[in-house]
Amino acid sequence: MKYIIIAFSSRSYAVEARGRLSTRGIHSTIVNTPREADGSCGLSLRLAYADMSAALSALTSMGMRVAIKAVVSIEWSEGRKIVTKIL
Repeated sequence: MKYIIIAFSSRSYAVEARGRLSTRGIHSTIVNTPREADGSCGLSLRLAYADMSAALSALTSMGMRVAIKAVVSIEWSEGRKIVTKIL
């Protein structure tokens, strides 16, 4: 399974982003920020890898681009966690 973590500069941005994505039909879950998404607050959004482009476009069009601190993809392969920094 492959998914995306979007880390924000503050917890309130993470909560706001989840609500805004929800109104656009993009499912996300608030999670604790993993250490691979460094330099951010303690909350992030987790969403399906397939929704990454739509989510980033939606957040950018809503003026939330400055709130995004990191975007990483995480997947498990042969029992190992593979993390790729996207932004």
